[in-house]
Amino acid sequence: MATLGCELMCTLAVGFQLAGPYPLVVAANRDEALDRPARAPFLWPQGFIAPRDEQALGTWLGLNPQGLFVGITNRFAGPREQGRTSRGALVVQALQARSAAELHERLHGLKAGEYNGFHLIYSDGREAFVSWGDGERLHQLQLQPGVHVVTERSFGPDEPARGELVRSGWPTPPGPDRLMALLRLKGVASPLDGTFVFAPEFNYGTRSSLVLLRHQQLAQSRWFWAEGPPPDPPPFAEQRELVEQLTTARSAP
Repeated sequence: MATLGCELMCTLAVGFQLAGPYPLVVAANRDEALDRPARAPFLWPQGFIAPRDEQALGTWLGLNPQGLFVGITNRFAGPREQGRTSRGALVVQALQARSAAELHERLHGLKAGEYNGFHLIYSDGREAFVSWGDGERLHQLQLQPGVHVVTERSFGPDEPARGELVRSGWPTPPGPDRLMALLRLKGVASPLDGTFVFAPEFNYGTRSSLVLLRHQQLAQSRWFWAEGPPPDPPPFAEQRELVEQLTTARSAP
C-alpha cells in the first residue's frame, strides 16, 4: 500500500482578534494514517488539554491553563531524516509556556535541525505567532489580526488551494456550526483538495477535527471535538468538562 508521509495535522486555521468575544478561533483537521493510534483530548499531567499520538506520545495541538493555544503541521518541503526528535514533542514543550510572547522568545534558540520540517502556530488571544523550520533553519513571524491558514505547504510557493478554500469560507461571525461545515468540505478533482480527506489507497484521511472558540474569559471558551476514521465525518461533540478541568488547573496552587 502506498503512503503519503503526512505525519501531522494538515489543515490549521486561526481567526485572530476578529470582532466578538473570542479573540482566538481555531478550526483544525488532523490528516493521518488511518491505522495510527491516537487518544482523544484529555487533561495532561502538565495541566494542558490535548489529544495524544499513541505512537510517538506527543500531540499536534492543545490549550493550556493560561489560554495559550499551540498547533503544528508538518512541512512538505525540506530535508527529512529518520531519527530526528518527534515534532509532537515540540508541542508538548510549547504548551508549558505562560504566553505566546514568552514562547516566541523561547523558540529563538530552537535548533531546527533536530526536527523535520514543521509549522508551529501559537496564540493566547493577545498576540499570535508562527515559527517554522525547514529541517535546517528556523523562521519566525508575528501574525496580524485576521484569518491565517497553515497547511503542510504553507509559507512556500506550493501552498495548496485548500488554504484559499478555508480563507474564503471563513464565517462571519465564526459560529461553531459553520466552522464545523468548513472542516467537512470534500475535494472534487482529488480527495486531497478538500478540507476533509479520505484516500484509502494511501491508508490516509482526516482522523480528528477541532473547533475552538477561545473566550476572553477562559472558562467561557468552547471546545468541540470530532474523532473517527473516514469515509463518513464523525459528529462533533462539545467538551465542556475539558474546559472546566482546564479552568480548575489554572486556579490550582
